[in-house]
Amino acid sequence: MVTTRASCRAVGKDEKTLIVLSEYLDLSLVKGGNLVMMQQCAHFCGMYLANAKGRSLLHFQGTITGHEASEILRITKDGGNAVDIAGRGYRFVRSLVSFEDRSAVTFQRL
Repeated sequence: MVTTRASCRAVGKDEKTLIVLSEYLDLSLVKGGNLVMMQQCAHFCGMYLANAKGRSLLHFQGTITGHEASEILRITKDGGNAVDIAGRGYRFVRSLVSFEDRSAVTFQRL
């Protein structure tokens, strides 16, 4: 498992990106399912929640900028992650998946 210790106070420019990620990870916990970040289209990435038992049903949650998506991918790693954001610990597995003709990244909370 990759461990990233990145508290918002320490990372400066990453603060907003980490907070955006934490908000979507919190949604996945509250509403259930895995967070899905779709491949960038027109400088934005759609954020969805997928049924934890299968990927056939996606529920749109919002969009993030392509820059935020790139930063999320830079800050996290494929496989297990443990990230501290504003004093809260987040554990998840990041993996690459495909939906029809689009690539996506999933974040499964542990």
